[in-house]
Order: sequence, then C-alpha cells, then structure tokens
Amino acid sequence: MISRAELEALISLLDDPDREVHRHVFNKLTSLGSPVLPRLYEARETNRIAGLQKKIEEIIYDIQLNDTLKEFENWSRKEDTDILEGLLIISKIKYPGYNEHFIHNELNRIRRAVWLAMGQYVSSIEQINIFNHVFFKDLGFRSEDSALSEPESYFMSRVIEQRKGNPISIAILYQSIALSLRIPVYGIELPSVYCLAYMKCEKSEEELQAGTHGSDVIFYINPMNNGLIFNREEIRKYLESIETEALPRYFSPVSPLQSMALLLHTLQKVYLKKGMRQKSEELARFAQFLD
Repeated sequence: MISRAELEALISLLDDPDREVHRHVFNKLTSLGSPVLPRLYEARETNRIAGLQKKIEEIIYDIQLNDTLKEFENWSRKEDTDILEGLLIISKIKYPGYNEHFIHNELNRIRRAVWLAMGQYVSSIEQINIFNHVFFKDLGFRSEDSALSEPESYFMSRVIEQRKGNPISIAILYQSIALSLRIPVYGIELPSVYCLAYMKCEKSEEELQAGTHGSDVIFYINPMNNGLIFNREEIRKYLESIETEALPRYFSPVSPLQSMALLLHTLQKVYLKKGMRQKSEELARFAQFLD
C-alpha cells in the first residue's frame, strides 16, 4: 500500500505542466484503486484550483468506473444471474453514490405488494391484470416514449426512484419483478418496440437463447400501455403496418440477458447521438460480458 507521503506527492504532481508527468501520475493514481478515494475526495473539496479539481474528478471517475466494471464482470460469471442486480451495478456508472439500501427496500416492497394482491390460484390473465394494477396504478410506474432519448431513463436505480422510465427500462423492470415471483414473463424484440410475452412455463437462459419458443407464448403484454394484453394477430398487423416480414423471432421471447444487452446497446446509441462517444465506449466495456 502506498504511504500517505507518496500519495500527497502524486496529487501535488497533477498540476505539473509536463504532459508526460501528468499522464504517469494519472495512471499511477488510477491503478491504486478505491483505497485512495477518501484522500482524493478530500483533495477535491479542499483544492480551489479549477483545473486541478477537474483532474482529480477524472481520476475519481476512472477508479469508480473500473471498480464497477469489475463488479459487473463478477456478476456476469454467476450461474444464476439476476439482470436487475446487473442493471443496478451499471447504475453506478452514472449514480455511484445511489442509496442501495433504499433501492433494495423498494424492490422488496414492490414484490410484496404484488404477491399480497395476487393471492393463490389465479389464472395467467388474472395474474397480469393484478400485476398491472399494482405496478402501474398503485405504485405509479409509467413509461414515457420521450424518455428514450434521455440517458437517465436507462439506469435502473433512477427508474425505481422516480417511478418512471422509457419503454425498455420499464418493461425490463416489469419482467424482472414478475420472474422474481415465478411469473414466466420474458421480452419480445419487435422493430422499434419492446414488449413482453407470458409463457406456459419458466424457461432457462440457455433454453431461451437456444431457439424459438413462440408456440409456448400464451399472450403478449404491452408495458407502454399499462400492461395491455394482446395476441399474435396484433403483432402481425403491426409488422404489416411497417411493411416488415412476420419472422418467427418477432413472436418468440428473448432471454433476460439478451434483454439487458438490448438496453445497453440502445443507451450506447443515445450517447452517440448526443456526441458523447466516451460514454458509449464505456458501456461497450460492460456489454462485452453479455456476448
């Protein structure tokens, strides 16, 4: 571990005009990782030189990003990956200090509210009608098309806190809560639309990634319209309206990890459209663990 004196010397060298010196110091401090964060926070708050403050903030950000990437990599190696857990790790990219205790309490509250309302021995349609009432009416979650161009709406901690998101993030939260209650709801990727499918039974990640299960779908769910239930024929009509061939994959569910990858890739595109290439490239480092 680096000594306090060595750390102070490195921080002081951040203001050196020599670019090579600055690059070396930046890389050294970043490589030291989270143990040096408390001192960097202190240096950021006590230093009044704007340029130096910015350099310290960049180092803090890089350390936090690397820690989050490592946490996500470890998560991706688990046998039974919970995509909601993975998305909450990714939330730390933008909201490194979000209140994890609050978020997990909220998730437990949502699950409990749905479970209590549902009771036992209800049909698949009754399950979803009850789920929709609790999720959209009682708890106030809503999907906003306009939010598709807002990066904040893709980060799950923010979605849970604000009770709103874009059509993809709300749908993935919906399916994650459903799956945690053993309700077999999975994503459907249509052109420009992400909806959900209620299956005859739960499917493993491997089963969903292996092939078509369209025949196992009982009905479809539209989270953009408060969980409206619809059928295959309505998908056909939608595809016809946009002059797209009704391929089997448009009626078949994707796996939770594939849904997560879709969210990340969509957010990458949002950042690129906003000219934020670095943010898009950072997300690509996370997406690589889903391939």
